[in-house]
Amino acid sequence: MKKLSTPASNPRRHALLGTLILLGTACGPLTEIAALSESELRSELTECAAIANPSNSKTIACQNFRRECEKRVKRDGRYRDC
Repeated sequence: MKKLSTPASNPRRHALLGTLILLGTACGPLTEIAALSESELRSELTECAAIANPSNSKTIACQNFRRECEKRVKRDGRYRDC
């Protein structure tokens, strides 16, 4: 009798699933930032500028907001103070 392979016992399937989850998680926040309206992005950038000593996680978030702002400048050709 031939033993059937179950998804739980297949190492390749585990690796593929792990990779897909990792990529989905890594892309999630960037998608959320890209979905911000112009006024929401401006508000986040203003908040970032007002923080004198941000935590590491806030520093990374602020860098992501600036990056999104710069992308929009390149995409739209409109001036923004990033």
